[in-house]
Amino acid sequence: KQIILQLFKENNIKEDPIRYADLKDKRFRELIKRGAKPLPGVVKLMKELSKEYRLCVASSAAYENVKLITKLLKLDKYLEFFISGDDVKDTKPSPEIYLKAAKKLKLKPEECVVIEDADLGVQAAKSAGMKCIAVTNTLPAAKLNNADLIIESLKQVNNNTIKRFNFVEINSAAAKKDSKKIATISVPGSKSYTNRALLIAALAEGTSVIKNPLYSDDTQYMIDALK
Repeated sequence: KQIILQLFKENNIKEDPIRYADLKDKRFRELIKRGAKPLPGVVKLMKELSKEYRLCVASSAAYENVKLITKLLKLDKYLEFFISGDDVKDTKPSPEIYLKAAKKLKLKPEECVVIEDADLGVQAAKSAGMKCIAVTNTLPAAKLNNADLIIESLKQVNNNTIKRFNFVEINSAAAKKDSKKIATISVPGSKSYTNRALLIAALAEGTSVIKNPLYSDDTQYMIDALK
């Protein structure tokens, strides 16, 4: 709807844009009923995530569109609720829709992880103060580089992927078996700080818990090597 409003304004079209937006959404729903198919990995992922996490959809699409798609794909049973573009004043890249979702879940933004495939969606998630996983369904990785983690398919995501946004635990190879030393450090939203903290953790005696890590491919290689 926002796109149609913008196009009508830019091209000085005098007709009612809402009428055309409604017609577009109606036609979309007619087409989607004929053969809606989920992206690879999405059904399995939502089923698995729902066992440990609370899930919702926050989409800029129209309310009836989101309702229809989640029902057709039988994803609604995994969701607590969904929020559509009709429920907010400002759509993405505004963080409003994600902040509203967090409030409804009674969670802090930093406790939420967003899965996105659009650059404006990534921008909205990060502006909301949330972690973001971007999947290259429609855009190349270069367009999604503000995300904390970029993947090619939802098949690459599982519950452990989400867990690693909370903390990383490193046990030093040099630590004594009976050592009970535990050090906790929170890194200030930086991939470079995360990597430095991992190196320090490997040298420290005992167990190091790194909170709020930010990831890159190098980070994951380092974690795997240290463990």
